[in-house]
Amino acid sequence: EKKLLKMSVLFGVEENEQLTVVTNIGDKYEDIDDLLAVRLPFIVNLEPITMMGIVSEAMLVAGTSYNEGLLEIGLTKYGIGTKLI
Repeated sequence: EKKLLKMSVLFGVEENEQLTVVTNIGDKYEDIDDLLAVRLPFIVNLEPITMMGIVSEAMLVAGTSYNEGLLEIGLTKYGIGTKLI
C-alpha cells in the first residue's frame, strides 16, 4: 500500500503561495478526495526536507483519537492562522 501522499497545498490566495507537502497518511484513507473537504492544520515555518526524493515544504499535523485509535486531522473549531501549542 502507498503510505506517502504528495499534496500541493495553497496557503495564501493573495500571494498564490503553493507548497508541496509529503506526509505518511496515504494508507489511512480509502478515498484521498475526502481530504479536499477538510480544513487541515499545517506547520509551514520548517526547513524543507526530502522524503523519497520529493521535497516537502510544510508538515501536516495529525493525531490519534483516544477513543478509537483512529487518525484525526482537521480543524473544525479553529480558523486559518490559529496557533498550535
